Amino acid sequence: MKTIITLCAAGAAFALLAVSAVADPISVANYSFESPVINSANAYDSSDPSDEQYIVSTSGASTIATIPDWTFAGGTATGIQNIAGTVGSEGTADGSQDAWLNVNSSDTTATITYSGPALPDVIAGDSYELTVAVGNRIKEGQGPEAGSDTVTLLAGSTEFSNLSPVNETTLALTAGSFADVTVVLSAATIATDDLAGQQLGIELTGAYDSGEYGDQANFDNVRLTVTGPEQSVPEPGTGSMLLGGLGLLLFIFFVRYKNVRGQV
Repeated sequence: MKTIITLCAAGAAFALLAVSAVADPISVANYSFESPVINSANAYDSSDPSDEQYIVSTSGASTIATIPDWTFAGGTATGIQNIAGTVGSEGTADGSQDAWLNVNSSDTTATITYSGPALPDVIAGDSYELTVAVGNRIKEGQGPEAGSDTVTLLAGSTEFSNLSPVNETTLALTAGSFADVTVVLSAATIATDDLAGQQLGIELTGAYDSGEYGDQANFDNVRLTVTGPEQSVPEPGTGSMLLGGLGLLLFIFFVRYKNVRGQV
């Protein structure tokens, strides 16, 4: 009898088992723009490196400096900043530095493209999720700089972005705050668009909207994860049939056991 009860318990557990897939991180180098560390040797204003920008490029000039693992392009000026102790500016979503893109009516778009160690190729059956903190900075004396910010996950040349550009208004950001923006590349989309084998990529974009002094996009804490397919579980009908069959077996056992006891 103990054996049959054990079988019933095991059958019930099997029928009800549902194992959720776990998201695993994919390494993104310099994911929060902490390198290089801004100091008196490289700050835009060497007299105050703790509160300044490290400029990568400006309009009308080629690249002034480089940021490890990221390529900056376009805009009126781009770079990273260490805002520790800054009054009237933003905090960061991770660490003490973030990336910024300045755009205006003449230089309307700027981008940051991941160029670090190669990201993996897309695998059929997996799904991918890119999450980036988008920030709101209020520059002293210049008012809010909204802009239109886009987070894009690439599969080869195919782009998957947030459904509409975001900014401090759409994200309901107060000055100095960040909010996560997430883009998902699902297993179903990978199958439909035949994207298996394409290399993943990341691109962050700031676009001019209508800011009086131009607009600024702020990005930080770039995270990429992969989730494998969920483990298969029995169909509900299969589980019910299994339990019903085991229950019937157990009933027959008790009936026979009773008859045997009655004959002794």
